[in-house]
Amino acid sequence: MAQTHMPLNPRLLFASLLMLSIWAAISGWFRPSSTPTVEQLLPSEIVADAKQIHDSLESTTHFVLLDFSDTLPMERIQKLLEQLQDSTDGTKLLCVSAPVTNSPAPQAQLKLSECKYAEQSDSGSVLFWRHSNRESKQTHSSLHQAIEAKLGHLLKPSEMKQIALYSPESIRTQSWQAANDDLARIAPLLGLIILLIPLLAFRSLPAPAFIFLTASSTTTLTLLIFNFSLEGGFNALLLAVIPLIWAVSSMDAAHLVDRLESLHRRGTPQPFRHAFRELIGPCSVTTATTFIGFGALALQNSSPLLQSFGLTAAAGTGLALINTFLLGWLLLEPKHRTTRQQSRVNWFATLSHSLVRTTDSYPLPVLITWLVFTLSMVPFAQKVTTEIPFPNIFASDHPMSGQTELLQQRFTSDLRPLTLYLTATKNTGSANNQLLHAVSATADYLSKLPETRLLLPTAIIHTLCDDECGKMGSASSQLMGYPDNSGVFRLDVFFSPLERQRQQQIIGWLKHFDQTMLSHHRLVFGGPGYLYPEVESLGLSGAVNGLLISLSGIILLLIVVFRQPGLVLAALLVTLLPLWLVVGIMGTVGINWSLALLGVPAMLFGLAADDTIHLLWHRKRTGSLRRLLRYNAIKSGTALTSTTLMLCLCVATLGLSSLQANQHIAILLSVGMALALLLDLTLLPALVSLMRRKSPQQLQ
Repeated sequence: MAQTHMPLNPRLLFASLLMLSIWAAISGWFRPSSTPTVEQLLPSEIVADAKQIHDSLESTTHFVLLDFSDTLPMERIQKLLEQLQDSTDGTKLLCVSAPVTNSPAPQAQLKLSECKYAEQSDSGSVLFWRHSNRESKQTHSSLHQAIEAKLGHLLKPSEMKQIALYSPESIRTQSWQAANDDLARIAPLLGLIILLIPLLAFRSLPAPAFIFLTASSTTTLTLLIFNFSLEGGFNALLLAVIPLIWAVSSMDAAHLVDRLESLHRRGTPQPFRHAFRELIGPCSVTTATTFIGFGALALQNSSPLLQSFGLTAAAGTGLALINTFLLGWLLLEPKHRTTRQQSRVNWFATLSHSLVRTTDSYPLPVLITWLVFTLSMVPFAQKVTTEIPFPNIFASDHPMSGQTELLQQRFTSDLRPLTLYLTATKNTGSANNQLLHAVSATADYLSKLPETRLLLPTAIIHTLCDDECGKMGSASSQLMGYPDNSGVFRLDVFFSPLERQRQQQIIGWLKHFDQTMLSHHRLVFGGPGYLYPEVESLGLSGAVNGLLISLSGIILLLIVVFRQPGLVLAALLVTLLPLWLVVGIMGTVGINWSLALLGVPAMLFGLAADDTIHLLWHRKRTGSLRRLLRYNAIKSGTALTSTTLMLCLCVATLGLSSLQANQHIAILLSVGMALALLLDLTLLPALVSLMRRKSPQQLQ
């Protein structure tokens, strides 16, 4: 009996198994970047000043917040605190309490006390503080990890669930651990999706083998280029690059396999040459639209990390096109002519054709349905705003998520400390007494802000001074001995949760205070309380610029390809509409814009244009546009449906991530791509039917 599919030749099988081995081997090579994520997100000029001053400090400080559940007996807490105090040399341990008030005004500042009086306090919260010389061994060890390890030794597993531990360093460490765990869970699923969907769609072994080979080799090359050539190191946020490139690189491969299967069944000689001629046009255009969508992020200059993300994804898109046809020529071109087989229509293509034919017959109801659905999203889209997720970056089922929220509620603080470095601008300001006077004035100003919850280290020094030095004099006298020889003093301020506008107002006040009240010193801003609002502002402008660049580039490309306003407008509408629907979905499920999501519009716009171009491609075709859409739905329906399904499922694997941003990307991109295909198969034929055009030639 004659074979009805391309044979699984030994070259393809060997290459697939080899790539599988390489992918498994290099998965452990990638290492996280030594640069904190927030610093990668911002232009270097914003973080350079604060980083330079931070590096000039001869001492370093770390703090950890610990909160005990109310279910733990006070006697047990007291004993634990005594054991922790004995085992953490050089660390100050202070109990934290929040004054209770019924006033709707902002909460009063947190109160610190030595934990030997913990039995008189019902707060159950502790602040660990360590100030050490940079040359000491303690500087190179994590205070958070030391306390966590000690608690793990002292507490039972059931008791460990009744504590909450937080420090800024722990967020970074836990995010990397989450990313590593996510990769181990997601990578096998990506391979499974790439194998099963083509097998289901094409019902032949060469299809999943070739698509897997193309996707894995393209993703591997892209990651190697990013990790080594760009010298950026692998970032937790760039975990989203892997399923994106994996899915994008499978799209052209699926179209090539689909076309070769069809030519193989017809017994066409040199099927790869024919498939190449038919596909190089539309695949090049779709690659260009996706490249523009990702490349738009690389062109904006507001965020280095967004630039790296866009550049990496754009490079992967270009490599995907080259890999697809190069590997297809090397591995899929048969050495003999096959016998012509009876043509059959794949059920994926049948489904696509049925949707196109039905909506083409009833264009007005389809148009009204989509119009009603679009308008219904207006009230939900208006709810969407911007937010700074830090430190709540983990999914709800991650232990750090619950602990962070508990501590934020307990201390009524966003736990995003604003770091202020005071440094001399004149030689007279280098004297220790002058520096301490400036610190006292700044601390006094900050303490008068109603949103200030805790000011470190002044709150610690004043608390300890009450017992050790009594009435020693002014606040600057109490700070004596704390600064090192660098001539720099660091303050960390914890505020109550602030609206973005109020946050900017306070920073503006502090800058004005710096210019008018500090004659011999200046303030340098840093820390999450300053950097993350800056990230949000710059990232928002960068994302808008990226979307405008992407929109302009794709419109120009559509004009060049289709040449007529009617087709361009129809293609543009079904490409842009998924963006609006995604925004409405964000409002429906309560997702707000954050920096990690600001690249979604440009990416979705670039990806959504692919199916539209394949359906409207009319080079060397005659007949009406309505017949053209039906023909292309049959011809490319299998590839269109299977690639969209693969893309949605690959991106949806990010839903298993422990990072909240990756889960949101999974929802928005997968739903957006599914809506994009549905719009192409329903709204696009309805618009074309209403246009009443007779043939592509009449459009030229």
